[in-house]
Amino acid sequence: MVILLDYPEFLCDFHFNFVNSLPDHAIQLKNMVLAAHPRHINPRSPLAKDLKVDMISEDPLILSNYEAYLKMGNLREDLESYFNTKKPALITEICNKMMSAKEKINDKEIPRSTVINAVVLYIATQTCGERRNNSDLAQNENLELFKQMALKLDDETRLCLLNSIVNELRYPNSHTFFLSVTLLFLFCESKPIVQQQIATILFERLQSVLPFPWGLMINFRELI
Repeated sequence: MVILLDYPEFLCDFHFNFVNSLPDHAIQLKNMVLAAHPRHINPRSPLAKDLKVDMISEDPLILSNYEAYLKMGNLREDLESYFNTKKPALITEICNKMMSAKEKINDKEIPRSTVINAVVLYIATQTCGERRNNSDLAQNENLELFKQMALKLDDETRLCLLNSIVNELRYPNSHTFFLSVTLLFLFCESKPIVQQQIATILFERLQSVLPFPWGLMINFRELI
């Protein structure tokens, strides 16, 4: 809490590393890291009726070397190829590599969340970097990329993907806006199991005590 109050930019800039170092059950600590926002930003209440979420345009500063995790199976090259060509076959290849990325915790094999977190952050960074304005993000074709990934991934890896998206619902910035739109799009356009997983993640994150990430509250407000 002291770091959150006195050095919020440190938590913001390296949120990727902090979240990756926390176990899945440490929800309150995750919320504390993801609730940080730069001191020059004063987010309005996410429950304000006249709040204009589509006015968010600032790109977040990311100092973590998240792209290092995309070296596994040449995932970065596959993602770059997809952004350049939009070939559907590449989505299948990317999903297969995400499902094959595993780690062992307590003798149990689970999806490697660091890799999936890096994929989500890479897509958000590239998408927001290419935009001309926020209307481009709300109608971006990469929403369809996430939809296809949600369809092709197995349940366990998809849950990890959705958690990674929720990890980026932080203070007001372009990534928060794009991935908030993405999560709402997935909830509306995907099969019931995806809707159930999204709802479960949001309720789990909101069952801890304050603080809550601003973007998490915005997304929950939009869903209800």
